[in-house]
Amino acid sequence: MNAPPSLREVQRAWHAGIAGGDFAAALPLLVADAIPPGERLAIYRNTAASTLVNALGLGYPAVRKLVGEEFFHGTALAFLAGHWARTTWLDEYGAEFPDFLRTFEPVLAHPGLAAYLPDVAALERAVNHALHAPDVEALDPRSLGAVHWANAERLRFEPRPAIGFLRAAAPVDAIWSAVLAGDDEAMRAIDPGDGPVHLLVEWRGDTEDAGIHLNRMPEGAWRFARTLCAGTPLGRALEESAAGDPEFAAEAALAEHLAAGRFCEFRFES
Repeated sequence: MNAPPSLREVQRAWHAGIAGGDFAAALPLLVADAIPPGERLAIYRNTAASTLVNALGLGYPAVRKLVGEEFFHGTALAFLAGHWARTTWLDEYGAEFPDFLRTFEPVLAHPGLAAYLPDVAALERAVNHALHAPDVEALDPRSLGAVHWANAERLRFEPRPAIGFLRAAAPVDAIWSAVLAGDDEAMRAIDPGDGPVHLLVEWRGDTEDAGIHLNRMPEGAWRFARTLCAGTPLGRALEESAAGDPEFAAEAALAEHLAAGRFCEFRFES
């Protein structure tokens, strides 16, 4: 008598069938019923695929509107073929979708669309991240009062989780806003070649203007903010900023970020 399969073997067989469409290993594990095992597995696979397509549509609503339901559905199915969910947290599903769109032939067949669609998807990914990031209390700027000036250059700032950065070749912030608002007039007024744009994407939940904010910034200001949020010591960030744009007021920008509550803590470079 053959030994029963291990749980690991059952899981692998089930995954091969549901995610990959290969039911060879799973079929012998199912007991015959009114519905043949192959058909039962196909029902599970179709249900799982439909769930992921819907999750992708919820995560990329502007992309969905830009290309239409039929095109989006076909694109989502093509994406599923190589990017099945690796977690049950569906808010995280589809991280690779913007890069997938950059090489997807049906998108590339429309150069005008290909010029901005992947970047709109990248923006929606940043928005989705900001929406679902942990809510962390902002750093109180007054806590920096005890820092001696001689140690200031060694300061490293930790950004709040609901912050992201995006450089896009097209004005994706304007496109995203117009599409989701259903503002056809605003959409017609947008020049897709009016870029690049440098965006700081953030969720503000503890202010009067709570919600998602897309902050379009000059390149120098954007690079300085991204450098700080990457944990670069303040002294080095200031040096890099001065080398890139001697006219940029980095100290004033730092004060603005502190006042806006974009950091949650600080530490010193070891």
